[in-house]
Amino acid sequence: WRDKTRNFVDQSMSKEISWARINRRSLSIGTLMPGVISDRLNHLIFIVDTSGSVDEKMFKAMLSEVAGALDENVTDQLTVLYADTRVHDVDHFVPGDLVTGRTLENGGGGTMFSDSFKWITDNAPEASAVIYLTDLQVSDFGEDPGCPVLWAVFGPEHSFDHLAERAPFGMPIHIG
Repeated sequence: WRDKTRNFVDQSMSKEISWARINRRSLSIGTLMPGVISDRLNHLIFIVDTSGSVDEKMFKAMLSEVAGALDENVTDQLTVLYADTRVHDVDHFVPGDLVTGRTLENGGGGTMFSDSFKWITDNAPEASAVIYLTDLQVSDFGEDPGCPVLWAVFGPEHSFDHLAERAPFGMPIHIG
């Protein structure tokens, strides 16, 4: 799941074609072609389902992985939302900040994703990508936020395929 998360972040970065960086492969065939310059993510959103289904150990591991994007200067800012049926806590981080997570004790209710995606639309419409740590046990997915979404699905592997096919948008991965 760590590799899939890194690939998702890499694929979510904007890329520009530029003659300032020549494609080295094109040199081998005797021609010059423009290369690709990867830009950074402007704003990575990490949402944690605090409904009681995500355990503290997995949350810390996933937060550490997502914080790596900030540490490696892949993203300009990281926002962590804590939500069950509503967003109840928000943390903002920029490069140089020590990324720490809250405890997951504020949640424990049901699960609805709509308030999380509404929060993004209202407060971070420029979001580059969203990673949602959840068990995907939900009937209210909400609206597509208009940027790539990775569903990091925590729970038994035998139920993953059934849950993943219900996601109306985004890319589900099983993280065990």
